[in-house]
Amino acid sequence: MRRVMPCACPLLAVVMLLAMAISGHAAEQKGPTPPAAQAPSAPTAIPLTEVAARATAVLTDLPGLAAQLAISPQIHAIVIRLPEVSEGITKDLAEATQLLRGQPSLGMIAAQQQMWKARRLQTTTWLTLLTARASQLQATLDQLANLQATWRRTDEAAQSAKAPAAILQQIETVLKGIENTEIPFETQRATVLDLQSRVAQEVARCGTALALFAEAEKVAMGGLLTQDTPPIWSAEQWKQARATYSARIVDVSIARWETLVEYAKESSTVLPLQVTRVVPAMPRW
Repeated sequence: MRRVMPCACPLLAVVMLLAMAISGHAAEQKGPTPPAAQAPSAPTAIPLTEVAARATAVLTDLPGLAAQLAISPQIHAIVIRLPEVSEGITKDLAEATQLLRGQPSLGMIAAQQQMWKARRLQTTTWLTLLTARASQLQATLDQLANLQATWRRTDEAAQSAKAPAAILQQIETVLKGIENTEIPFETQRATVLDLQSRVAQEVARCGTALALFAEAEKVAMGGLLTQDTPPIWSAEQWKQARATYSARIVDVSIARWETLVEYAKESSTVLPLQVTRVVPAMPRW
């Protein structure tokens, strides 16, 4: 009699459906491929018919950009205070090194941590202000660079088209104005970036000090948690305790017995006198 094997078709169908589901889920997670970033387009030359009007607009707007060169009071304060703060950090770091060599207490470590956190907050705030200022200057310089590229392309097109001298002169005036505007922005950006680097160094030194005191705190806390006596469940500890307390109990018992004997001796002489005084005074019936 031939043995009938169970049909594997249902199992095969389930496996195929499961594979399709997994494949579809992976495709959904992957999602569509984002488009590749396009390279910035080349600047377009300004038509010759628009050069005069556009040149007038640019030369009118350029002086307005110069107003951005004003230094804020906050950054001015950083310039004034940074040397003093830097000198103080150098001094305190040297003192912190000496303090850490002497294994300071947790209270001393906490006081130092509070001081260094305040200094790190101050310098980090300065760094944030300087970063924002550097970004602002860079944005203006990027704007001027794009404007300059457009007018240079316009100059090339005008030269090729043999434009009138008046048009060429206007283009040259605009390019000169853009260049003159860029110079103070580039100078201030270099100054701000240098100041930013110096402040970042002080932030890093504050972080170094905090890391040193954090490590010292761990060492101090570890000393408090280090077991310097046997645990209460130690058999040796209980053995010593029994021996110690047994001897102590004997000593206490002897001392108490001697006290009772002394009291009894004193009572043997005082008590009869008290009885003889009390007996005559008792009433008779």
